[in-house]
Amino acid sequence: MKRLLCITLTVGFSATVASATDLNVTLRSGGVSTVEVAPGVTVDYEVIGELTDALNEGLALWACDIAFTGGPLVQGVVGSGMGEFAEAGDAGITNPAGYGGTTTVVGREGELVQAGGGMNTILNLVDNAPFPVGAVVTGIAWPGSPEVLMTGSLTAPLTEGTYTLTASNCFGNVIKQGEILDGTFWATEPIGVGTVTNLAVTVVSPVANLDFASLALTEYPCDATLSRIGNNVLRFEFDRGVAAPVPGQIEINELLGSGVYGPDLSASFDITGENGNVLKITEVGTVLSNETWYAVRNIGNWGEAGDFEVDYAVVYGDADGFGGTSFGDLAAIFNVLQNGLPANSLTDSSRFDIDGFGGISFGDIAAAFNFNNSSAGANPSPTGCTP
Repeated sequence: MKRLLCITLTVGFSATVASATDLNVTLRSGGVSTVEVAPGVTVDYEVIGELTDALNEGLALWACDIAFTGGPLVQGVVGSGMGEFAEAGDAGITNPAGYGGTTTVVGREGELVQAGGGMNTILNLVDNAPFPVGAVVTGIAWPGSPEVLMTGSLTAPLTEGTYTLTASNCFGNVIKQGEILDGTFWATEPIGVGTVTNLAVTVVSPVANLDFASLALTEYPCDATLSRIGNNVLRFEFDRGVAAPVPGQIEINELLGSGVYGPDLSASFDITGENGNVLKITEVGTVLSNETWYAVRNIGNWGEAGDFEVDYAVVYGDADGFGGTSFGDLAAIFNVLQNGLPANSLTDSSRFDIDGFGGISFGDIAAAFNFNNSSAGANPSPTGCTP
């Protein structure tokens, strides 16, 4: 393949035998070479170079072809410590398209062909030619001091899968140790290519996770009791927006013990979205039986969210949430009548609304009184919150 940087190589290489020095090249994002991202997001990356030995005065020139199997790339940006290698400011020399690579090579459109550049090792002066006129900097990319040669960004594909940002056709040279020829040229010698570590970009569609911390602050955290005589309302908050599932995508099952679940009852519930990231689950009529444990769970059928299980016991009249009914529940409802609902209550889901009529009244005291001395002691016991 024709080298676009042949001028630099011609004037920069000495006639000596090539050294054993190699350049290790690493492509990474966020400090790692394997990332998992959502479709369509922007992924920032770095091209890192490190020489395999310090038997030289550091990197003088480098170039690689950078390509992405997931789509076209835009030109890269010179690393913060590599300004003397870039033509910008007339400091260094690059291929005609610039340090960030040529994106328009026929048949390779969207690749960064010969990204990189070289320093002014010929000590050219502005009086001789417009560029390169930069200073020579030693110690670039010595072992233990890896250099960010170039940065860039790519767009993750919309289709799930694993894609690779690759570096190939790399070449370069280093400044020879302790040599300046004729007081005019810095002597250089070619280097080989050591290890090349490419960047793997895995694209996965994001799933929402149930926010158990928020759930714990509601009236109905996991392992709580449901107090209503039907029409119970649950709200599950997620860490991102979700579209409401249809019945069957999440299940509502009676716990039968020994890891066995009863039939799915979700068809008897209204399942709707609220505020973008909240799932509102409303019991239609009276479906859940007294003193029995139930699980609300996603077991992989609702792809928008990760799997979860939240267990509840139905104990009619348990207004104070102590797991049973007593005269304390009557007092709790009477306190609400006097002072209003607690801050974490919603009028359509409040555990003080025992009769399910949508408000708090003396009718709720009467309903709770009818279930005095019931408890959540029914077996089997809940399996708890997962994950």
